[in-house]
Amino acid sequence: MVSWSKVKAKIFSKKAISPIIATLLLIVMAVAAAAIAWVFISGILRPPTAPGVYPSASLTVESCSGSTGTAVLKLLNTGDVALNITDIRITDRSTGTSVTPTSVSITIGTQTWSSTPAGPLDRGQNAYITITASFTTGHIYRFTITILANVPGGGSTDVVAEATAQP
Repeated sequence: MVSWSKVKAKIFSKKAISPIIATLLLIVMAVAAAAIAWVFISGILRPPTAPGVYPSASLTVESCSGSTGTAVLKLLNTGDVALNITDIRITDRSTGTSVTPTSVSITIGTQTWSSTPAGPLDRGQNAYITITASFTTGHIYRFTITILANVPGGGSTDVVAEATAQP
């Protein structure tokens, strides 16, 4: 039979880990804690977005003006992503007929296109569209600009500007 004193001696006779191993463990724990703190401070881990909230594509017409035979539209990408201008349609609202432009010039930054598609138009960037056509004085014209952006759900959307042809 084993006596209590022998059991007690056996339990308390175990040695602790060596000082070298203890030091290494402390260093590893300190490095791990610093790495976790850095991840949170640097913003690598961001809170998840709310369900159903996606980046949006949006184009705003800042101005629509012109002179005899020419219309100038100034557009601003107010969305969250870059987009492309894929189509421009002109309708004479006074007669309900489509107007075919003789020339189109789309300028984004330092690049100019003479037809669609044009882009990309980055977030916060302006685009200038100059359209030459047979505009009738006093008629109201509707400019429909179709944009396409790479957003969840995909698809394209139309942006509309209206202007009255001046003499």
